[in-house]
Amino acid sequence: MHHPHEPSDSAELDPLGEIVFAELVDDDDPGPQQDAQEPPAAAAQKRPRRRATARHVAYCARTAAGAIAQHLLPGLRHALAAARHWLRAGYMSDDEIRRRIINKPLEADLARREEARTAVLRLENKLRRKVNDAAAYGLEPAEKQAIVHLNQELRRRRNGLAAVQAVPFTAEQPTGEQIRRARSLMALGRFSALVPVLGTAGAVITHFPATLLGAAPLLATGGWWLTHHPLELTERPIPKDLLLPELAPPTDEDTKAHASDNPEEDLTPFPIAQATTPEEVGEALRRALLHEGQDVDQVTDVVQEPWGWSARVTFRTGTPDALNKDDTYKGLITLLRLRRTGLLIEGDPDAGEACTVRMMLRSPSTRNSSATSRTGPRCPCRSPNPQTTASRWTPSRSSSPSQA
Repeated sequence: MHHPHEPSDSAELDPLGEIVFAELVDDDDPGPQQDAQEPPAAAAQKRPRRRATARHVAYCARTAAGAIAQHLLPGLRHALAAARHWLRAGYMSDDEIRRRIINKPLEADLARREEARTAVLRLENKLRRKVNDAAAYGLEPAEKQAIVHLNQELRRRRNGLAAVQAVPFTAEQPTGEQIRRARSLMALGRFSALVPVLGTAGAVITHFPATLLGAAPLLATGGWWLTHHPLELTERPIPKDLLLPELAPPTDEDTKAHASDNPEEDLTPFPIAQATTPEEVGEALRRALLHEGQDVDQVTDVVQEPWGWSARVTFRTGTPDALNKDDTYKGLITLLRLRRTGLLIEGDPDAGEACTVRMMLRSPSTRNSSATSRTGPRCPCRSPNPQTTASRWTPSRSSSPSQA
């Protein structure tokens, strides 16, 4: 059975003529694809050529990578070294850190002095205005009393300012361990501030990877510049605001003197009777006061009296009134081996931080028998009544032997 569209196999001609089937195609039609296998000889010739091309491409890529690494990697290494140098505060010398440690108490001391000076100036101006108003309009009793109180307050402020200015600033030199600890704390603070920045940058790159492509040219430029202009990672000079005389390093003489003065200072109290010189008496009194918890600045003006010793005591903090407390008073008498009521404290009206301490080893009525035997009585006298003498020469805490 023949397909209606296929020509008949017979040699007979169709009455209408011969039917020819044709297909119209475009000029750019590739035509039917035929799998033509390449001869083995041609394939063998192309294989070495492809290997040579691959080796050439690899060589070019390696050369380009080496050139890039040569010009960029040293700069990136310099950048990491600079970041580590800044993070560890390597640009600060030990002397600069030492000065910064001492500068904190120095600033506090200067602020305290300035505060005392400002208070004195404020009271002086206030008192001047009140005096001018009094000269112009007169004074009432209440205003007069206010001026008196203001004048007393001004006097106390001036004494306080004089005491503050009289005490020089003494720098306590930090040890090497304290300097290393300060450097470590500084590095820890900087690293703590750097962690949020790095975390934010990592989050941005994770969510927006395109930012890394934008940052790559900047990193390449910075690496190239640092390769040709490396940074000098050295210690910087000390800043000008730290070049103060109070912050200067101690000399060898100061170090030796400090070591000899306070190697391990012995503050054991000893009786006043064991002292033979004014210096030893002052040291005995100072140790006794320190043992009782008093903040003593200095003990001066030690004078030997017929009945014992007297000295002037200046306090760094606190008041001389603290010596009149029962526990402190009795403790000082016990430590110094004085008479039962042989300690007299007299405050200085012109200096609130100072007082005069009188230490009685014997009764003021006791006379030197040997001196009397040599010189003899200068005037007729009679034996005193023991009861009258005892009541007359019984000392009190607030009186002095001269007053008695």
